[in-house]
Amino acid sequence: MAAPTLAARADRPFDFSLQMERLVRDIVARCPAFAHVDPGRMLFCISQARNGSSIGTYAQVVPLRFEGGRKVRRFGQWLYRMPSLRRGGREVLYLVYFYLPRFQNAPFVHKLQIVFHELYHISPKFDGDVRRFPGRNFLHGPSEKAYDRIVTEIMETYLALPGRNGCANFLHQSFDALERRYGEVVGYSVRNPAAYRVGRAP
Repeated sequence: MAAPTLAARADRPFDFSLQMERLVRDIVARCPAFAHVDPGRMLFCISQARNGSSIGTYAQVVPLRFEGGRKVRRFGQWLYRMPSLRRGGREVLYLVYFYLPRFQNAPFVHKLQIVFHELYHISPKFDGDVRRFPGRNFLHGPSEKAYDRIVTEIMETYLALPGRNGCANFLHQSFDALERRYGEVVGYSVRNPAAYRVGRAP
């Protein structure tokens, strides 16, 4: 699939977070596997990759609640809570970080597969927890290859659907191409949240 041709230089920065949310909203609307996902209770964040190498983390979903959607969890003799974030008066349940420029410099299909991979980590209950598989490898199940096959099948079904509105077009561009076109790539920048101690367990 050919990448769209870039027009003249834009007069405003490229909002990566906004464009990623538009893409995810389209995916959610068209893919029954993600019907439980509410993009309005997520933040799509950008984070700087430590180097320009293609080797490393491309994206990461961070749940803002503990297992089963619990807001508080006991560790030893202490109780811990995840920080609370709100957007437009609604509680944010998930942060999704994209590591730039590494993510944006990957091939188109790889980028799209990463987006689907991270979305599939979200709990089917959309309760602030991740999707959990039985066994020790609860994030991907007994086989990460099997996990990726499921994700790829959903993605290929999405790509075959008619009438997509072009919201994935930005994934055809490298990071440098976006900077040349828009001058700057911006987005939500949120420090990776960590649980904090709220008191002694009863």
